Amino acid sequence: MVPAAYWQSLSDGILASSESVAARILTDDHPLKALLRGSDLSNPAAVTPITIIEIWRLLTSTSPHAILELGCGVSTPIFAHYAREIERAGAAAPKVYSIEHSREWIEIVTRRLTDLQLATYVTMIEAPLAHVDVGGIHSQCYDSHAVAARIPDGSIDFCLIDGPPAVQEPLNRLGCLPLVSKGLAEGSTVLLDNTARQGERDVIAHWRRMYPGQLRRLSGVFSSSGFASFTWTGPKPSR
Repeated sequence: MVPAAYWQSLSDGILASSESVAARILTDDHPLKALLRGSDLSNPAAVTPITIIEIWRLLTSTSPHAILELGCGVSTPIFAHYAREIERAGAAAPKVYSIEHSREWIEIVTRRLTDLQLATYVTMIEAPLAHVDVGGIHSQCYDSHAVAARIPDGSIDFCLIDGPPAVQEPLNRLGCLPLVSKGLAEGSTVLLDNTARQGERDVIAHWRRMYPGQLRRLSGVFSSSGFASFTWTGPKPSR
């Protein structure tokens, strides 16, 4: 794994041009080309073009029945579009749940979904940030009381963790896997964005200690922001 301290120089020297190529693919010859705006592909706070292509590849290769994202944004219409495409092919549309702490951002994303006629495919869950203690580490995460009972146990087989914001508080995503683990199905695909940052790398290291042997097939993608995926194989942390 490339050290986080060197990722920016790698990104500037190599990955920036790769992201440009990925952006051209998405706008010229990709199933998502009619869905994405130019601003989606140049927004430093959003999933990158390389990440978008990888998310779509994973969706189409794993064929999930229920999708959960933590942090709504560019990924939300992608998941909704996938659900609609599955429905148009004659199967039941996958459930899509989106957890977000900002009411304003929920409204913005919902308006976009409505414009794309995709709003009915997404269940938005507003969950304010709350202080959590995970293994003696204090950070913030989505309020578990706001999420409780909204997602059926063991139902999620595809999960993207791209929130809460973790620029100022590097370990803010530490509580995400404990928050959603009850809802994850055996063998589900879990994705974590922004693994170029040391905070997200530390989060993965903590999760591997909390859930020994249950984060399988951990791998990464060389995008400008970093992106990791793993297979979840168990619902309960060790004690």
